[in-house]
Formats: sequence, structure tokens, C-alpha cells
Amino acid sequence: VAGVEFLYDEKGNTTYDGGDYAYTYDAQNRLVAATKTPGSLSAACDTPLSFTTGGDANWFAETGVFGPESDVDAAQSGDISDNQTTWMQTTVEGKGVISFYWKVSSDGYYDALEFYIDDVLKDHIGGSYDWQYVDHSITTTGTHTLKWRYTKNSSGSSGSDCGWVDHVEWDPSGPSSPQP
Repeated sequence: VAGVEFLYDEKGNTTYDGGDYAYTYDAQNRLVAATKTPGSLSAACDTPLSFTTGGDANWFAETGVFGPESDVDAAQSGDISDNQTTWMQTTVEGKGVISFYWKVSSDGYYDALEFYIDDVLKDHIGGSYDWQYVDHSITTTGTHTLKWRYTKNSSGSSGSDCGWVDHVEWDPSGPSSPQP
């Protein structure tokens, strides 16, 4: 298959690189492991959820940032200029709680990291904030779009001029507790 990488080990196992995950099958073609691929937004956010990204620049997996719990990667907003936005999003099904950590380094009055559920603004931060735990309940059935968006206006730049998201968790069974 063109563009697909297969790796073989000494036990006869085959590993298929499937984008966000690498799948390993034994000699009888049984799945024996599925691991997150480094560099993906899913791996950076420590979640099995899949993300799309867009706007004026794409979000990316940043390995040079210490996340909560001494994690060494996070999703970082794309590099944008004045009057631009960058976003990443995922979808979940049904009722539940979405939780995550985020931080921002921006012009506090004009640039912000925002969180939306189904295109409704639920939370935002701007200025200089270290990692903060956030959770939001979803109380309706159906498919829900979760979006993180970093936006800049034309007032200038401050700090690193970006936002980060890490440890994204979807819990369809109810609220989760903040981690120490």
C-alpha cells in the first residue's frame, strides 16, 4: 500500500502506522497493541479522540513544553498574525463531561484562547496563565463539536502569543475530578 509504513519485529508481529495510532498485529493477524503516534494532536493531548485543525494556521504537537503532571508535550495553537484565528476540534457522542488543561501566553486584553461546545463559547482565557484544569458538562444527546480557538486582534503581541491544551478527557459517565 503506497504511503503506509509496515514494521516487522523478531516475533513475526507487524506494526501498521495508521496516523494518530500505530497498530501491531501478531502472526495470526490479531491486534496485540494500539499506541499513540508521537507528534499527533491526539498523542499531545493524551487522548484517543481524533482532532482536525484549521483557521489561518494549524495547531501542532509541541514537545518543548512541560504540561501538567510533568508531561512533556501538549497541543499548541498555530502561529498567527493580527486579526487571525487558529483552531482544533473534535467530536463526542451523547451526554458527559469534557475535561482538559490549558494555558495561554498572550496580550491579556485583546488575544484569547477560547473553548466552544457546538459553536457556543463556554470559556476563555487571555494574558499569562499557567496550566488550569477545566471541565464542562454536556447534558444533551447527539453528536457534539468541541473546539479550542486562539484568536488575535490588531493590538500587537505579548508573551509567546499562543495557547496550549493537554490531557483532554471525554467521560460519558459523568464528572471527573481535577488531578493534583
